[in-house]
Amino acid sequence: MTNASNGNLGNKMDVLIDQVGKLTEGITEFRLSVEQSTLEFREDLAEIKTVVQQQSGMIQQQSVMMQQQSVMMQQQSVMVQQQFEMTQQQFEMVQKQSESVQELSITVKENVKELSATANRQAETVDRLVRVVETLISQKETAPREPA
Repeated sequence: MTNASNGNLGNKMDVLIDQVGKLTEGITEFRLSVEQSTLEFREDLAEIKTVVQQQSGMIQQQSVMMQQQSVMMQQQSVMVQQQFEMTQQQFEMVQKQSESVQELSITVKENVKELSATANRQAETVDRLVRVVETLISQKETAPREPA
């Protein structure tokens, strides 16, 4: 039995050694797989870091551009407001000028009426004077002449 038990024990030992070898081989493969995954993860992480840095730079540039555009839009808003105020002032000036022109037009019309009335009176006065002069001339021509 000793031989049989030694043979049995040898078989068990062989099986145990075989299993330990397979376990060691599995652990080695697992370790290599983890190392490979770690390397790939580090490479991926480095790529992600690079992309994030690039995107961060682009975002900063866009932020600066947006701030500049905001400043420009504020300046344009101020300019538009100033132009609006100038236009309103010009409109008020034109309105006042229009009122002045209307007042002048009324004054000119009144003056024309007065001048027309004065011209008519002067014409009537001239007509009367002409008649008086004609009457005096006709009286002088018809009046007897005294010897000189």
